[in-house]
Amino acid sequence: MQAVASLFGRLMIATIFLMSAIGNKIPNFKSVATYMASEGVPFPELMLAGAIVFLIAGSLSVIAGFKIHLGAALLLCSQPTSSMTSGSLKVRNNRCR
Repeated sequence: MQAVASLFGRLMIATIFLMSAIGNKIPNFKSVATYMASEGVPFPELMLAGAIVFLIAGSLSVIAGFKIHLGAALLLCSQPTSSMTSGSLKVRNNRCR
């Protein structure tokens, strides 16, 4: 029972990251890269491609239960780029909006 609960938990967490890559960043690659460039991200296409690779590899690692710590580290490293592209947090003049 614990193995099933662990798999279900890993699947639920990793699905968020996997869908971010597959459902948003890959289909809208050009517009997301353009947005990142407008926010001042250096090398936006390269950074976005790296974030996509990290999101997919990290998610699959966590779901499969293989090298979970490495997969979690990849997901963590992808978050600065992901948060820039989500539009949910804007910091202007030291204030969050």
